[in-house]
Amino acid sequence: MTIKSMTTAAILLGSLAISSQALADSDGISRQQAANPNNFYANVESGESIFPKSIEHCYERLLVCADNVQKYLEEEPGITTDMERGKHIDIANIFIYPQAKSKPDIGVVVFTDYPKNDRLQTGARFRIAFIEQKDKQGNLYWKFVSHRTQTQCTRGGNWTKNFCPE
Repeated sequence: MTIKSMTTAAILLGSLAISSQALADSDGISRQQAANPNNFYANVESGESIFPKSIEHCYERLLVCADNVQKYLEEEPGITTDMERGKHIDIANIFIYPQAKSKPDIGVVVFTDYPKNDRLQTGARFRIAFIEQKDKQGNLYWKFVSHRTQTQCTRGGNWTKNFCPE
């Protein structure tokens, strides 16, 4: 069994253990909404060459790869563990979208943060997308595709790709 299929199986088993009511009550993003990049404002697209190759071509777990992108864009000090990461991100959702055999899989991580001292914005979502690639030696890695944002302008308000008015 490959790492990709084990990861997909773990995600599917984990999602079965969560009741539909718990999902409805959470602030998490739906799989369908996360899949559509047009629901988000485009911050950075692949090919803009703002990332070092170690970030743009990531051999780590998908969550670590997304965290590396987010840290690089925010220029925050290194966050190395899941516990430290939890101090900066309120919710992290991971989605794998398996494709046909001839196409690489797509991995999407959505970080949700609720800023404590922002009078205009009560929430921010960061959608970080990757495609799975193989290097010349056949090793799998995640190639950065895009970094996009949604905002929530009032507590309990709708998420939008537009900026909050002043």
